[in-house]
Amino acid sequence: MKRLFAALTLFLLPTLAWSQCPGGVCPSPWGPGSRPQVLAPQTGPRVEPPPVLTAASVKVLCTDGKEHWAGSGVIFKLDEDKAYVLTNKHVAPGPNLSIRVVLVGYRDPVVGQFLAASQTSDLACVAVPAQKIMVNVPLADSSDTQGESVWQVGYPHAGQQHAQYFTFAGTYVGGLRFSAPIQSGESGSGIFRRGKLIALCWGCEGNETYAVPVEQMQVFIRGIFIGRIRGPAVPPATPAAPAAPAAPTAPPPAAPPPMPPAVALPGPVGPAGLTGPVGQQGPPGPVGPAGPTGPAGKSADPAQLAALQSQVNQLQATINSLSGSIRVQVKPTPKQ
Repeated sequence: MKRLFAALTLFLLPTLAWSQCPGGVCPSPWGPGSRPQVLAPQTGPRVEPPPVLTAASVKVLCTDGKEHWAGSGVIFKLDEDKAYVLTNKHVAPGPNLSIRVVLVGYRDPVVGQFLAASQTSDLACVAVPAQKIMVNVPLADSSDTQGESVWQVGYPHAGQQHAQYFTFAGTYVGGLRFSAPIQSGESGSGIFRRGKLIALCWGCEGNETYAVPVEQMQVFIRGIFIGRIRGPAVPPATPAAPAAPAAPTAPPPAAPPPMPPAVALPGPVGPAGLTGPVGQQGPPGPVGPAGPTGPAGKSADPAQLAALQSQVNQLQATINSLSGSIRVQVKPTPKQ
């Protein structure tokens, strides 16, 4: 009899469960949708990420009118009317996109506004209207994990939120590596340690995930958004009232003519300076070049020589007659 009752119970239980859940799908005890999937560590009890991490992790939907894609993001800053989301630049590369952000606890996506993208890191920032219930995760001071396990929360394949454990695996040029891979749609998902954002996933290879460290996020936020996010609000300029017409005024007096430039008078002559010692004689200069050879002389004419000799003789006779004591002897010029 007991065996028959046990058999009837096993047969009727699935039927009763099917009748209580129409279609065979029972509603989730946590409300619409399902709780984020969690990959707990292989050893130890099952744990879940802190609620603030899951609430600040959002889904980012983008389209350029031709293609559609999705990624993840993290709310890191709240203002009175806006919330600011960090994601990857390859998820939200520019302003010419239609961006929608799916917030945790809200059915309909909100419109996102592209603000800026980093020129050196895979980082971008999107602003969304602030909602009544929103949380943000602050940035950590350092990306050092101190050897602890860290949480990663994202939206694989644009589906439900997913969380898993990471451990630090090393570095690469400009970034960090972690011990488990992410999936498509989790680009821009956050990596958290002790309730703060330490890195942002951007891709994976094999069984490792690559992430942008928080130090680069801090530079990105300070360099691009300081003043807009943290600076004081600047009130809009009030248009000035139109100025009243100016009363006619007398023309200004003519300027006096310019003064002539002053003439400098010569000062008194100073005393003469002392004479310096005589310098030494310099060495003789070099001998100049020889001059050119003159033209050859002409041969004397015998008739001219005879006439000249006659004149000399007459002059000699005259001198002899005058002085009587002067003897002049003129030798004839030899022929050449």
